[in-house]
Amino acid sequence: MLPSNHLDLATTYINIGSIHYTLGYFTKAFSYYKQALNIRQNMLPSIHSDQATAFKCIGDVYEIMREHSDALLYYQKSLDIIKKNLPSSHPTFATICNHMAIVYQSIGEYSTALSYCSKALEIQEKTFSSFHFELATTYNNFGALQQLLGNYSNALTYHEKALEIQKKSYLPHHSDIATSYNNIGYIHCVLGDHALALSYFNKATKIQAEVLCSTHPNIVRTLNNLGMLYESMENYSTSLSFYEKALEIQLKNYSPIHLDLAVTYTVYNAIENYPSALSNFERALEIELKTLPVMHPDLATTYNNIGAVYDAMEDQHRALLYYKKALAIQEQILPSDHPDFSATYNNIAIAYDSLGEYPNALSYYRKTLRIAEKALFPGHVSLTVTYNNIGLVHHKMGDNMSALSYYKKTLEVEERTLSSIDPDLMATYDIIANIYIFMGEYFSALHYYEKKLEIQEKILSTADVQLAMSFNMIGLLHQWLGDHRRALSFFERALGIQEKTLSGSHTSQAVSHFNIASALENVLQLSESVEHTIRAINILRYCLGSDHPHVKLCEKYLNHRNKKIQC
Repeated sequence: MLPSNHLDLATTYINIGSIHYTLGYFTKAFSYYKQALNIRQNMLPSIHSDQATAFKCIGDVYEIMREHSDALLYYQKSLDIIKKNLPSSHPTFATICNHMAIVYQSIGEYSTALSYCSKALEIQEKTFSSFHFELATTYNNFGALQQLLGNYSNALTYHEKALEIQKKSYLPHHSDIATSYNNIGYIHCVLGDHALALSYFNKATKIQAEVLCSTHPNIVRTLNNLGMLYESMENYSTSLSFYEKALEIQLKNYSPIHLDLAVTYTVYNAIENYPSALSNFERALEIELKTLPVMHPDLATTYNNIGAVYDAMEDQHRALLYYKKALAIQEQILPSDHPDFSATYNNIAIAYDSLGEYPNALSYYRKTLRIAEKALFPGHVSLTVTYNNIGLVHHKMGDNMSALSYYKKTLEVEERTLSSIDPDLMATYDIIANIYIFMGEYFSALHYYEKKLEIQEKILSTADVQLAMSFNMIGLLHQWLGDHRRALSFFERALGIQEKTLSGSHTSQAVSHFNIASALENVLQLSESVEHTIRAINILRYCLGSDHPHVKLCEKYLNHRNKKIQC
């Protein structure tokens, strides 16, 4: 039996700790690593390389538990010993540099993280073959940094290089492959390719279920990623179920101020349950303020989220306060064209828009667009949201020509990227038609309403009341253009649908009767015009009461038409 301070025991403790670490049992791993370190500190010189190994292992636990200052302390101790024992080109330097890069990235010190990544890569490219598994770790670190800096195409390239190496170096169900699948899926989700993102997240989930314990942080990360994906797809119930699973794991296994809990509180937003959402975000903020530097990007994210809840609760002034806190952090730590600015600018613009402060809203929407156009490829469908927002503000300000130019930018993208019968395309035709009506350009409005109708006739049943509404609108446009017989045919088609699908006393039927009466008057079929006017009045009296202004207006038209008959 070996004595309790035997060096072979220290090696065994390291090995057992590493198994616990891989499985996600970090408290147990920490305990074994500490026992190993105690033996080695007592039995070996202070600069012995085995002590560096123990310091590095303890740093790994602190790193994954997001206790950044302790992680850096132990990694630095490991690095100091390695410098005294090994040449600066030794691969062990690269390993420690990679881990230090991850910690600096986590605390928002991206330039320092990039410096350590670069040191690691420089050593590894001189030492290893181009498909060595250690290179995959460095490429993934570079990818994560590029992602945080908003360079998504570069990030994707690095993550894909890492995955290519891992597939050649590891068995198919290695947990590092799952990490790369997660990284690649996240980028595709951000870029709007939801189907591809889901396929990568599912691959990660399958591997993790086989090789990790159910409480492992990487499983929590995948659950949060799936929640984010379904949220961006507006499938909120599924999104919420993934966030709740992540939170359940963390509440059982983490301390109340663990930083990963802050991450989940930040994304776990009970849909339209604003008090619950606000409570979660405030918990996240409380944790982050205790554990992160005051200029960390995660704080900006949480401030944005709190602002969004206040915005949804129609407290725009308080929302703006939090949005501007987020912006103040981002202006200190991010390059001026970082995509995160786009989200903050957009939030601020929406708040000003809601307050009726249209010049301010327009200014921030334009800033949003400037960054989005740099970050996304030309014609990306996500640009249409900002084009529409800018168009709407111009319309509210009475500048319909400018509004029209932005809505046509939306249309250009949608006609190139969407199906010819997509409802979003139909909605854009409708908006453009209505802008032309405001401008009095009825012929142009008719052109776009007909395009809208063309889609409706392909996707709706022949008795759908939405068709009746379009027939009425197209009829009015023909009437305003002086083609009264054509107008009449559309009004009659609208009424035909309404009589099949609505009760006999619905106000929509009154509108169609009145429109028909107007068209008949214009083609001098006065008796029929009076007949339809009376039908409109009877329906409106039944629905609205005899004293309603619409009833009084129709009665005036009835008197006028009766007089024309008498003449």
